[in-house]
Amino acid sequence: GACGYGSLALNFNGGFLVARVSSYFKYGASCGACFQIRCKNSDLCSKSGTNVMLMDLNTNTHTDFVLCNKAFKAMAKPGKDRDILKLGVADVEYKRYNHLNLSCYWNFRLMNVT
Repeated sequence: GACGYGSLALNFNGGFLVARVSSYFKYGASCGACFQIRCKNSDLCSKSGTNVMLMDLNTNTHTDFVLCNKAFKAMAKPGKDRDILKLGVADVEYKRYNHLNLSCYWNFRLMNVT
């Protein structure tokens, strides 16, 4: 993705990843930002939604976010994941977390090379 992590990013935050439009992507400054996103369709969507990590740039001008399938299905109530995928586009609400809230996690070790 546009954050430059390549396939390594697929393991970040358990694979719950999202792309965001350029006005919020801020030339990569928002890479690693964490969001709680939930859809507003009460028949299909859970109240808790899903937590995602920003890892790519969304060039689609019709949506603010593009969620990976895993994250999109995670917004659904139990047994409704296929139904939510059929929507394709969902009306959502979201909030950004700071990293101290631990809503996203980085499951790798950091190494300082000097």
